[in-house]
Order: sequence, then structure tokens, then C-alpha cells
Amino acid sequence: MHARNFVITDNQEGDTSESVRRRVLGRLEEEGFAGTSVFIQHPCDWFVIGGRWSGVLSGEPVSPRDSYCDIGYEDDAAILTEPLWDKFVTGGKQYPIEGPQEILWEGVAFIYLDHPYSGLVKESAIGGSKWIVVLDIHY
Repeated sequence: MHARNFVITDNQEGDTSESVRRRVLGRLEEEGFAGTSVFIQHPCDWFVIGGRWSGVLSGEPVSPRDSYCDIGYEDDAAILTEPLWDKFVTGGKQYPIEGPQEILWEGVAFIYLDHPYSGLVKESAIGGSKWIVVLDIHY
């Protein structure tokens, strides 16, 4: 089964969509986000950036794209703006769930990569300080 997840990460000097997607991919792989194990519970068995939801941040259709490209496409990471916040995050309450880095926001899973124990506040998250990256996870 597939699910759409989002990663929120800090905007670092010189960041581009590609550098952010590569950083997110690498960090999630380092942290063991995906895998199968008898003794360790992973959030998913595999994932890609974008995938079935490639283009959702820009409103572009996914159909002409390879949905199994590991790092996704240019528009699978975007600076978190007020319209993106309103479309994907609005009105959500924060509930910590399995593992310190995941937050449920009214049924939408977010991973706040740089500050896993902190909540997101709209005023401090929009305006260029954060990126949002869409994930396709399989579990």
C-alpha cells in the first residue's frame, strides 16, 4: 500500500530543489526510515521522493513521469509558502506518533527533519525558512 508523506526541512544557504531532495533522501536512508527487519519497526519498506504524488506541490500531473525515480523531480521540493501551507497543512493539530520524527497532522504524516521534537508554527515556517518535500512511501 502507498501513502503520501511530507518532509519539512530547514532552508540552508545555497539550497536548490535538487540539493534538498538529495539531502532528504540521504538523511532518511541514514536514519533507517525504510527497511524490513524482524527486530526493528521501520515506517515503510521503501520510499521515493515524489513517486505517485510527483508534481502535487506544483499542481502538475504525474502521468508522464517515472514514478520510481529515487530523488523525484524539480517540483517535488518547494519553499514552504503560505498557499502550500494552506493546501497541505492548514488547521492541523499536532500528534506525536511512533518514533520521534513523525507528526500526524489530521491524517497527513509529516517528518520535521531538522527539529523532530518541535512543532511547526505557520508564521515561522513560511516565508523562505523551510522546504516541503513530498514522499511516496510503501508499507
